[in-house]
Amino acid sequence: MRGVVRHNIDTKGRLSFPVRFRDEMGEGFILSKGLGKCLWAMTVEQFEAVEDKIAALPVADAQRLQYYFAANFDVEVDGQGRILVPPELRTFAGFEKEITFIGFKNRVELWDSAEWNEASDMDSSEALRLLGDTRLF
Repeated sequence: MRGVVRHNIDTKGRLSFPVRFRDEMGEGFILSKGLGKCLWAMTVEQFEAVEDKIAALPVADAQRLQYYFAANFDVEVDGQGRILVPPELRTFAGFEKEITFIGFKNRVELWDSAEWNEASDMDSSEALRLLGDTRLF
């Protein structure tokens, strides 16, 4: 799952889920809080892998993360290709009008476009610093 797609969310919280991601996610998946002011969309199997990693942590850390990710919802794509984003998650992510979908490996992130523009503002020198000795090519 790769790429960036933008769609508008309506006043009822309905949002067209991009076909390019829907093909890999299927017609139903988990929508949860992500890290930062975004939501994560993952298949059930991908979300269960996150739960397993959390469960392997020391109890106090695991419990805090379980509480954080407790706001997760099963969502289904309707006949028009839309999902309904629950109010709790819309509030958490600050969804206003335009939503940016970011595909990255095992999940799709959903950002309010204004938040995404701020979160993704990085120049190449900062990217190189974060990569350190990691060789991409």
